[in-house]
Amino acid sequence: CRRWRRHSTMASRTKTVAVVWAAYGGLSDVGKMAAMHGQLMTERGEPVVIKPVALYDGKKDSPTHGLEATDVVPSERVQKVVDALANTNVEIMDVNAKETEEKLAATFAGAHAVVATPGSRQPGNISRFLALGTNKIISAMHTAGVRRLVLGSSMGIGDDFLPTTPFGLFWAGFLRIFLRAAYADLKDMESLVFNTKPGEVDFLLVRAMGLAPEEPVMGAWRAITAPGQGVWDLAHKNVAKEDIGRFMFEEALRPTRHNVAVTLGHRDLAGPLKRLSTQQ
Repeated sequence: CRRWRRHSTMASRTKTVAVVWAAYGGLSDVGKMAAMHGQLMTERGEPVVIKPVALYDGKKDSPTHGLEATDVVPSERVQKVVDALANTNVEIMDVNAKETEEKLAATFAGAHAVVATPGSRQPGNISRFLALGTNKIISAMHTAGVRRLVLGSSMGIGDDFLPTTPFGLFWAGFLRIFLRAAYADLKDMESLVFNTKPGEVDFLLVRAMGLAPEEPVMGAWRAITAPGQGVWDLAHKNVAKEDIGRFMFEEALRPTRHNVAVTLGHRDLAGPLKRLSTQQ
């Protein structure tokens, strides 16, 4: 009887988080990292369950979860993601398919929150469907009765509270001119979230700074939420994808910010410091 009560208490404390990522792209890698951290928590015996979903563009790409395409170095970091999620049931869905919204809703049923990185800001021939994917995710959340959404975005979109500097101006111009399609897709994606009806979605937009593949895991990050908190420091313009993924997953489990956007950067930027668990 005591064992049953312990099991019942654990079940009541368990939180389920759906994690959705696009198969390809730097921003989408953050979602893979979030899923990895969630699964590692589960394997440590913590009351967490993940529901992983990979979206792909069926008009251009073959069905894939894209885990092996995770763009980090050295290769051991890629293998860590692959190994962590090897025994999970990653659902692979074509973002263009009519039934995808219905399938997402079925997956989200019973979840406490959704973490999503449905696309890329990179140039080139990488499939990009940030707004399309987000629209289907929000609709599916509404059907499934899930309110919490932690969504990956990019600095340079909206007011990211970074000060005006030569490099900042360069990035803003580069984003609008050379990454015009990505900029427009990111803007449309954020508009979908900000224009949801009051109370419909409890969202956090996470605007990532640089996501260089070689950036080492620090176990900490800087959250920039107001003017004067951050600087444009070329030495610390990047942040590890693992660190942002963990931040996003933690915000899904234990929300601290609601219906706002936050710019997330390297721990050594000026601003309030938040350290993460040392467990990897």
